[in-house]
Amino acid sequence: MFLYKLHEFLNNVIGNKFNSHMIIAADFNIDFLNNFTGLTDSKNLMERFGLKQTKCKPTRAGLNG
Repeated sequence: MFLYKLHEFLNNVIGNKFNSHMIIAADFNIDFLNNFTGLTDSKNLMERFGLKQTKCKPTRAGLNG
């Protein structure tokens, strides 16, 4: 449901204007260290709108880290 709503939002804001400048600053709470369907779907959605992830490592240590 979240990715669907995010897709709607990005489509309304960006549409097909990929030369637009946009920064999304948010904590999506997605574990980028473990590959799963939600991770692939979220990466594909961002790439579809010309967006890229800038943080590629955890920003804080977990309970075991």
